[in-house]
Amino acid sequence: MRQQYKDMFPAWVDFIDEDFDLVLSNDADSLLSCLFLNKMFGWKINYFYDFNALYQIKPSDRDRIYVDIDVVNGKGWGNHVVLINKTDKINKQMANLNTIFKVHQANYCKKYSASTFLTILSYYNYPLFLLPREAQLITLSIDAGFKGFYDKYFQQFNYFYIHNVLDMDYLFDLQKQYSKDDFYNVIGTYNLHEKIYLQNGKLATKIKLDELAKLFNFNKDVINDLFSATFTQIQEFEDVCIPLNANPNIDLSNAFSFALTNKNFAKLSLYKEGVQHER
Repeated sequence: MRQQYKDMFPAWVDFIDEDFDLVLSNDADSLLSCLFLNKMFGWKINYFYDFNALYQIKPSDRDRIYVDIDVVNGKGWGNHVVLINKTDKINKQMANLNTIFKVHQANYCKKYSASTFLTILSYYNYPLFLLPREAQLITLSIDAGFKGFYDKYFQQFNYFYIHNVLDMDYLFDLQKQYSKDDFYNVIGTYNLHEKIYLQNGKLATKIKLDELAKLFNFNKDVINDLFSATFTQIQEFEDVCIPLNANPNIDLSNAFSFALTNKNFAKLSLYKEGVQHER
């Protein structure tokens, strides 16, 4: 990532010698991001969040990093649009390009549409170009980050973020060699569209974990330990979807997470009554 943009990120992202707990969300973007942060800095996944509840493996007083989860308060990596209006209050502890560039409902089409995983790889200057071509294609396929390249209008934003901000021009050029269908085939091959969920207190998924671990050099023991651990619910939420046209102003005072899922639709998790709020 180019330094001028790295300088806009919250300071904590450089506290790599501190011991944080990671909070995993329910998709491939969060999982690969967490596995990368574990590989690089030794931070362990101790929590799982599925928008309806927060679960933990064991009690901990370490600071949490919410990964691919745009929380209203707390530290995290994200990639969602979280502003309805440009002047809305932001969580300054979120490392999110769409927050940094003040993307909001009115200029939603200018958003960074690639993955949280790609943001993290770029920020920490990871040499993705040294990994197999298939790994590079997977990185572009997560969250369908490639889609903007194949649209005449959106290609300018695909170029701006990948080339000018992330400083990964080889990924922009890589898109020229493949079709949209090629990338959708990658998504299907590795089940990148599948969710992560809890089944009898343990994580389960149809995402092709073994293949991804091999391509990205992730420790399989870490993955096996994660999917054999038992999670216990510690917080419950109400998962709410709101059309923005009917609700131009949303009260986030009782919200745990919030994001625009498209220009005219918002998704948020609200604390349920009687549940202690996240610190």
